[in-house]
Amino acid sequence: MNKPGEGLTERVLRYFVPFNMMPEDRTKALMKAVRVEQAKSGDFLFREGDTAPLSLYILAGIVTLSKGTGETSTVAANTGASRLPVAHRLPRQESCRAKGPVTFFRIDNHLLKESSHATPSTSSFQVEELENTDEADGDWMAQMLSSPVIQMIPPANIQSALMRAERIEVEAGTWIIRQGDPGDFYYMLHSGRCEVLRQETPDGEPVTVAMLAAGRSFGEEALLSDSPRSSSIRTLTPAVLIRLDKKHFIDLIYRPLSNLLSAEEACSKSGSGALWVDVRSLADYAAGHVDDAVSLPSQKIREQYGSLSKERDLLIYGATPGQASAAAFLLAERGFNRYRIFSLDCGYPDLPQSKEKSAAPSPPSSTPAASDPPARPAHIQARFEEALRKRLNEIQVLNRALDAMKQKVGAVESEKRTLEARYNSLRDELARTQAALDEARRSSGDSDTSDAAFNAQQWRGLEGELAVERERRGVLQVEKDQLRAALRSANDQLKQAQAESAQTNAFYEDELAELRVALQAHTG
Repeated sequence: MNKPGEGLTERVLRYFVPFNMMPEDRTKALMKAVRVEQAKSGDFLFREGDTAPLSLYILAGIVTLSKGTGETSTVAANTGASRLPVAHRLPRQESCRAKGPVTFFRIDNHLLKESSHATPSTSSFQVEELENTDEADGDWMAQMLSSPVIQMIPPANIQSALMRAERIEVEAGTWIIRQGDPGDFYYMLHSGRCEVLRQETPDGEPVTVAMLAAGRSFGEEALLSDSPRSSSIRTLTPAVLIRLDKKHFIDLIYRPLSNLLSAEEACSKSGSGALWVDVRSLADYAAGHVDDAVSLPSQKIREQYGSLSKERDLLIYGATPGQASAAAFLLAERGFNRYRIFSLDCGYPDLPQSKEKSAAPSPPSSTPAASDPPARPAHIQARFEEALRKRLNEIQVLNRALDAMKQKVGAVESEKRTLEARYNSLRDELARTQAALDEARRSSGDSDTSDAAFNAQQWRGLEGELAVERERRGVLQVEKDQLRAALRSANDQLKQAQAESAQTNAFYEDELAELRVALQAHTG
């Protein structure tokens, strides 16, 4: 059969991802676009290298996925892996073949993407409070399957991860991870809200730097870099979390996504147009970095990943291989093509000097080799490095100002919570005093007994305290709003500085390209 929606109900359709997270009216509309089909044993549903923009789901039966001449995995109907589109990356990385009779359906990717826009995204991370975020609904397995990272790994790994993931329920105020502890689990927040706190100095107070809502994931950095937790996370409301232990996270999720390269292999890719990305601190970057590398400190990836192009291969290096691996995972989690992200297996690469800097001058050749471009002229190099130093200094200053602003926002948030608790306590005490005053008046009739007078005086005093606390809370709210506006302004300035830095780089590269063309014309 090959008819729209035949043999498929809306309830069955909502079993699959992302239909399960769409509004009901959209799934009804998509029923008309779904094509239900049958395949015989041995039929190919698609082949490796196919580029047709269709998502394919298994309704009944089993299919095998193969790459080249070898079978890689199988997908069976009514399993966790079958809830996702089969090997959905384009061009297809594997061939899909029926292993016995198979019923399946296809749908156009463009329609699916348009309809999915009605579902709020849960993959971004903003360093600001997320107001009025609804808690996630639906089962935790569907939410886990909707994660961009989970959708990139092989079906067999998805099945194993679902079997080993643990669902836990915690009360408000529970510490999920603590700064300085070793990494043990990767977490996804199914429902509830959490706050992220960071203690900048050993003697300093923890400061709230972020809020997490349902659908967010965290904890991968310490697992991949083998470093202590860089921040603490505590629940603000009762919450449900899904967690996967370190071993299974690395084996089932990270390893299938990782692309490790040696320094030599990375240099070869760099020569083909790949971009070096330095995820060390800005100070380390300023002290020395690979030629033409851009700086994106690992702690800033969640906020600044948008500055990187998703259409270019990325060569990521850090102070350690683990730091580079964690950065690569964060980028894959944010929609970068995992086949275009490469991390170095050696930490900061000790690369040899490039030919244009270290090779001895040689006589001009009538046919310059394409792989040996002329050296960058000294005056262009000096201007480029000076402009880059200025931009780096500006970005460092803005980053420091941004961090200070976040700390101040966290401090105001903490003070506001303290005042709200005091306000609520005074309000309750005022209510109790009012009740006691009313009771005293009833028992004394119209006369003013000393007890009634005392209660009235106590009531008036509490009412005055309450008014003062209410006024202080209003002042704090205004200060909080002002700080948030300043924080947004600082973020905008930082983005502008980064854009200007990229423009400066492009300007000098254009100048260099023109000089190379002129030199080639001269030597030719």
